[in-house]
Amino acid sequence: MKVTVFILLTLLFSMDAHGQNHSIVIAVSGLHNGNGKVIAALYNSEIGFPKASNKAYKRLSFDIVEDKCIVEFENIPEGVYAISCFHDENNNDKMDTNFIGIPSEGTAASNNAEGVLGPPKFKDAQFTVTGDVEQKITIEY
Repeated sequence: MKVTVFILLTLLFSMDAHGQNHSIVIAVSGLHNGNGKVIAALYNSEIGFPKASNKAYKRLSFDIVEDKCIVEFENIPEGVYAISCFHDENNNDKMDTNFIGIPSEGTAASNNAEGVLGPPKFKDAQFTVTGDVEQKITIEY
């Protein structure tokens, strides 16, 4: 019985060391003002990126302080990710667009990825998490 408990504990500690979770911290600048909040979506695949935040791995909102914002995702397992975010100036929890679908609120993606005649691609915004990650991105209007 003692040997079984020892083996189980050893396996649990071994799995914890290999399955370590990390944090992703993104400093967001370029905000026009301190109104509203920044909504950020963390994707672990290209499915839904960057528009369908309901398909994101995690979606969170963050306060703006002095026209800047710190986006932080915690307990993230190792893997490949991309972030899209927008300045929700009117606090309606959605990205507003004009009549042809172009965002009327500021947007950004990890790696400051930009799209050509459309939103950025996942492959341009992706980064690998093997430890804690820090990035700086700028909101574009």
